[in-house]
Amino acid sequence: SGASRRGRRPGISGRHAPESGRADRPGELAGPCRPEIPGRRPRRDAPLGRQGRQPSTGRTVQPGLRGASARGAGRRAAPAGAGRWRRAANAVSGQDDTRAARRLLPPARLTKFSRDRAVYRRACPGWPAKSASRKRCCCAARCELSDPVKFLVVDPLAGVQIFVRQLLQSHGMAAENIICCANTDAALAQGLSFKPGFLITDWFPRAALTGPLLYQRLRETQPGLQLALLSFDVTAEHEFEAEAHGARFLLKKPFTAEQLKAQMARVLDPQPKAAPAALTQPMQSMRPVRPLLSPIPPLPVIKPGDRVRFQGGIHIAQHVVHRQGETVVQLKGQAALIPMDQVQRV
Repeated sequence: SGASRRGRRPGISGRHAPESGRADRPGELAGPCRPEIPGRRPRRDAPLGRQGRQPSTGRTVQPGLRGASARGAGRRAAPAGAGRWRRAANAVSGQDDTRAARRLLPPARLTKFSRDRAVYRRACPGWPAKSASRKRCCCAARCELSDPVKFLVVDPLAGVQIFVRQLLQSHGMAAENIICCANTDAALAQGLSFKPGFLITDWFPRAALTGPLLYQRLRETQPGLQLALLSFDVTAEHEFEAEAHGARFLLKKPFTAEQLKAQMARVLDPQPKAAPAALTQPMQSMRPVRPLLSPIPPLPVIKPGDRVRFQGGIHIAQHVVHRQGETVVQLKGQAALIPMDQVQRV
């Protein structure tokens, strides 16, 4: 009828057509879905729909783009490897950063948008999510720190093995985390599978595989392995080699229970029990306390062959001797040693 045709416009029919007799303004649509009008720029506040075709224009619309941005998105799309972050801002035209960013980047690849600044995070193929990778790294570090410290004790004396085992258990170490061996060959076979974090071994100087060599072999598979040495012979060369290997201590045999307990307490108590890599302190060997030497007196005024006066007579000094912090003179023809302060040079 004429009334029904009077309220409709060309290109709009069916449920998109306004009601009969309604006086709509030019460019305004009615109905639950407002399609694009040919030749007219779409409204900025129009809702975004799923990918499909516009009822009026018949063109493909990408998710997140509207109107002219949708038509030019294929030409202005950035390459896949262009970068992970991109800042979109239109400072010349003064437009909103959000709208400028949506025109620059394809919406199918936008995964995160920051409200305080117009920054888009680009999801590249094969790039895992940040939260997932961070969670896996944190879980791996937590599992590594929670592993208990394992001890490998190598000594030919059964009494030393038993005492060290009891001492470690008194500090809270589990029995299954302690293995004792009587020679280095068995210790190498056990250590490759046991993977200890701390090695307490005798020097074994006459064996083909000594204690330091055993430490080097095991450290190839356990970079964080710590070392403690026991030896009957402790020389300057032994101390230098032990310090070069980073040994925690070098204890001379035979030793008392208190000496070994003090060394082990110094090693185990300051560091956490679940971090073998934290055992990184310089070596301190058991050295005897040296007595303090008396200072050497100044050079004597009297020399051998000089003429001196002693008890009113003139004598010849035969020897000048330094002993116990004092200087004495032996006169020619006399066996007694006379202090220097009792004679005078003539």
